[in-house]
Amino acid sequence: MGWLLRTAFARVGLAGDLARYGSTAHWKGIYFRGEKIGFSVSETLPVDDGYELREEAQIQVGLLGASATRLVTSARVDPSFALRSGHERQGQESG
Repeated sequence: MGWLLRTAFARVGLAGDLARYGSTAHWKGIYFRGEKIGFSVSETLPVDDGYELREEAQIQVGLLGASATRLVTSARVDPSFALRSGHERQGQESG
């Protein structure tokens, strides 16, 4: 029962995180040997001093005890796309 609740809460959290992506986002499936194992979504948004670049990816694999790996990156760039700041976060969920 604990696994079911944890999985349900993880999916709700992920759905909430991904809801911020708008109609300009680019969604891609990630495949291995013909089987879908994850996805990525990226978006470039104009801001006052340039652009904000955001990307998230999640991959489901059974490797070293982790069943899901999630990577989140964001960056602020100037109008010529020179990097001003960036942030990366990753996490793993064991199954």
